[in-house]
Amino acid sequence: MNSRRCILLAVTGMTPQVITETIYALKTERDIVPDEVHVVTTSSGADCIRETLLDPSCGRWQDFVSALGADKTISFNAANVHVIRTADGRKLDDIRTPEDNTWAADCITECVRSFCARDDVRLLVSMAGGRESMGFYAGYALSLYGRAFDGLYHVLVSPPYENLPDFFYPAQQSPECLNIRNVRLAACDAEIMLADIPFVRMGNDPASNRGSYMSAVREAQNHQPMPAALMFDESRRTVVAGGVTIKFPPLLFAVYLWLSLRAKMASRPVVPERMFLLRSFLGYTAAYLEVRRPTMSMPAALCRETRISFLIFKKSGR
Repeated sequence: MNSRRCILLAVTGMTPQVITETIYALKTERDIVPDEVHVVTTSSGADCIRETLLDPSCGRWQDFVSALGADKTISFNAANVHVIRTADGRKLDDIRTPEDNTWAADCITECVRSFCARDDVRLLVSMAGGRESMGFYAGYALSLYGRAFDGLYHVLVSPPYENLPDFFYPAQQSPECLNIRNVRLAACDAEIMLADIPFVRMGNDPASNRGSYMSAVREAQNHQPMPAALMFDESRRTVVAGGVTIKFPPLLFAVYLWLSLRAKMASRPVVPERMFLLRSFLGYTAAYLEVRRPTMSMPAALCRETRISFLIFKKSGR
């Protein structure tokens, strides 16, 4: 793991502070300093990063790296800021529509996929910034392609300092920052906490898919194991599912058998329409006749129990 190049990938909007906050927490809590920082953001977010962090005259980045006391150089420049683009190449200035979300998902997924395709890279993903959907896509993309040594994180800042434009990290060079009421707060009193987010590693091959987020999801879905088959024993009125045998009374056994037969035949869902509900009820009745108790008095028992089930179907629309 130590021989791999550590890359931090963050999603941000108009709060580039999450970049410095995440790195500060990684260093102080995990003793991890990334070799590179990459960011996925909008065009407005990219402008904000350049002005507040990377600007040679007034940016906070160099002061932050010096205060961090890292024993190596952290590569972070304008080339590492990946702006979300539309299908025709236009830079996206915000995420407001479902189409915008789709482009954001594709951009984030491609960044995660490309880094996970490199054996010499350990990828750490920060989901703290940007729109909520961006954080979700970052986490889900890592779930699709992430390996055992990759990590997913969320950074938490104590409430008085959260989202303050003047706050970037506790040991910042400017010792005070102003809140929305223009009250001065000491930056050194801020508390930053790093949450390690467990995620399911689905094992998609990052070298096999350079498509969209949706195509990656479909690929993962196609590789999922099929659900265990249900086995019905009509003589014993038992259902075997995943190696577990469950015994049902006749009424419930008939319900599960009827629903399973409908699924097997790819029948349409049962809907609360009178004629369709009647046909469905008759289909259920036929299933019930197959599993009825041999000693039961059919007219009374069947009428009583199926009348109950019909009322249930009519009420629930199932």
